[in-house]
Amino acid sequence: MPLQNPPTADLYKANRLLGYIKTVLSTTIDTQEGKLVQKDSSGWQLHGEPTVLVTLAHIFNHFAPLMCKVYLVEDVLMNFLLSILEGGGSVEEHPLIQQLWTSSGCSWRSMR
Repeated sequence: MPLQNPPTADLYKANRLLGYIKTVLSTTIDTQEGKLVQKDSSGWQLHGEPTVLVTLAHIFNHFAPLMCKVYLVEDVLMNFLLSILEGGGSVEEHPLIQQLWTSSGCSWRSMR
């Protein structure tokens, strides 16, 4: 029996927000046809597309406070990052993880 019950409401909210982040990152706008198009998730990169950046900033404003809870970091965020790596390759080969890590002010060399 666990020492405490999982924070179910926060887990639901964090998973839902992470789903929104995945959707934004895996969708692009085809300007010629004026419609949304799915992108390959293996090549997720944060480009300077203003709509994407503003949308992600809004989602992160709700997601970030939840990451103060260790349970949610381990259950939601770590599973998301590990799922990206399941496709194979090293951490350095995944642009999204590189950009998230760089934007946090860290470097892989400092972790080795």
